[in-house]
Amino acid sequence: MATLSNIPQPPLDAVMPPAQTTITVIFAILALVSLVYTIFVSLRTKSALPLAIFVGCTLSMYCEAIVTYLGHCWYPAIGQMTLYETMDHKIPWFAGLAYCFYFAPGIIYLVDAFEKGMSTRTFWVFLAVTAAFVVGYDYLGISLGLWLYYGETPLTVAGFPFWWVPANLMVFVPAAIVIYLAKPYLTGWRTALIVPFMAAQVLMFHGLASLPMYSALNSSAGHGLRTLAVVMTFGISLATMWVSARIACRDEASVAREAMTLGVSAQAAG
Repeated sequence: MATLSNIPQPPLDAVMPPAQTTITVIFAILALVSLVYTIFVSLRTKSALPLAIFVGCTLSMYCEAIVTYLGHCWYPAIGQMTLYETMDHKIPWFAGLAYCFYFAPGIIYLVDAFEKGMSTRTFWVFLAVTAAFVVGYDYLGISLGLWLYYGETPLTVAGFPFWWVPANLMVFVPAAIVIYLAKPYLTGWRTALIVPFMAAQVLMFHGLASLPMYSALNSSAGHGLRTLAVVMTFGISLATMWVSARIACRDEASVAREAMTLGVSAQAAG
């Protein structure tokens, strides 16, 4: 049976670096840019849905304490500009602000792209770009000392456990799929239902992929079981992405034929 003594504990003596002030300001600007983009899309589509997605993603910042606690991520508590505290975890302001721009623009883009007819190839390119963003974001924070991961985790490179990449991708795609499928019913007051859904979807979808890792990290599991947990997290995420592509994406030939038809129609009209 796992006990508190054999589960890795966070570095309680870690000190938040001075860079947190600069990063907090930058993240506040990025949050504002994300809001402006959201308003632009709402005006263009004449729909409050993008705003509901933005508000819900912003509220999901209160999931951060849970996922970082279970995923063994630590924000240095000493000298921290704290937004809120729970589960013995202090969450800094810059982490809360990140929820305003980290997820919402990508989800809004996906919902719009699915409606317009996103090709399977474009979908996988989007995932590759988003995965690169996840890696770059984390390495920025790790290199500045704004957060760190603790405990032994397979597939950790320069302090970053790569199982977080597929787990974070799960926040973007399933939520966009649900909204895309439900959009015909999301009219009038029902649009507001997306707010609580988005506020909880980090726990629903990130938690789904992360469950093997949460279980392994917070137990006495050895390297072999932890490696299996990493594989399972990648497997859950990739299977979800494949199913999502089958649901919402068009094949390349279909998109090409439609583009050609539209081109021919435009020439005929001209």
